[in-house]
This record gives sequence, structure tokens and C-alpha cells, in this order.
Amino acid sequence: MTERSKKGFKEGKVEESALNIASAIASSENGDARYALSLLLRAGELADKQKSPLVADHHVEESRKTAEEDKAFEVISALPEHQQYLLYAIACLSSDAHYKKLLDNSGEKCYFSGEVYERYSSVTKKLGKEPRTSRWYREYLGDLEVLGLITTNPSGPGHRGHTTLIKLSYDTSRVKSVIEKNILAE
Repeated sequence: MTERSKKGFKEGKVEESALNIASAIASSENGDARYALSLLLRAGELADKQKSPLVADHHVEESRKTAEEDKAFEVISALPEHQQYLLYAIACLSSDAHYKKLLDNSGEKCYFSGEVYERYSSVTKKLGKEPRTSRWYREYLGDLEVLGLITTNPSGPGHRGHTTLIKLSYDTSRVKSVIEKNILAE
């Protein structure tokens, strides 16, 4: 890593700790030195964009988050169409001024499962498709959660009986954009 960074960056422009963090991240995730170099490259681009004189630890951490998001959006693009419609429905709820959002303990927006299903049904019908049954819908929710694209939690008593609260894991505008480019453009 040190030798490669000397070839890619000017002398003294990369903090030693940033190299160590990139190496540690890569070794813990997949052991691939190319991933560490990719993180370092992205960190350099971030530092340059922020007009920072050095590539620092926080640039590597930010580049890691960006890399994780990029992977997630590749996963979204490869999902079956109805799972993409479901994600799109969740993202659409976040921008609906009439929809009353529920905030969880961390202040993030959650959506009621029944209302997400209604929006999913509406989205599919607008696209000339037949929505899947609620059984398939629950299956899709489980699949999306396993992939880390959403999180679900049972509401417990007090929130319209027992329902599931759904939270999107990534930026709603980016999720919508990826799906619109991928599947809605067809």
C-alpha cells in the first residue's frame, strides 16, 4: 500500500494512518488489496474535492461509505422488478406531503406496512402490472431486509394494532433515481 500510494500521490499527501485504515478495512472485508487501493483512490478524490491538503482518516471512512452505497445501488439494479417496485413505493412515501410519517427513536422516517403495500399496489397498477399478493409482499420485504436495503420492526401495541414499521436504509432520492433509470424507463 505504501509503495502504491507513493506512485499515486505526491510525497507527504497521504497520512500514514489513512493507509493503515484502508488496509484494515480491506483485510477485514475481503482481503483484497485492490479494494484498499480503490478506497485510497476515492479518499484522494474526496480530499481533492474538499480542497484538503492531505488524505486523512475521515476521507477513507467517507470513501468506504460511498463504496458501500455504490454496491447497494448495484444490488437494487439487479433486483426482480416487483422488488424494485416495492422499494420505489417506499421511497415515494417519503416525498408524499400527504403521508403522515412516523419517526422512530433515532428520528428516522418509518412507514406502516399496510400503507407501503397500498402504495406498491398503486405503483404497479400505474405501470400496467398486476401487484403481487400480500403473501409475496411479505416475502419481498424479508428479501429486501436481508440485502440491507430496508429495516423492519414490529410496531408493538399502540400503533394501529400490530403492524410492521418499514425504514429505507439509503437516501430516498437516490433509490428513486436508480429505479427510475433502471426499470421505469423501460
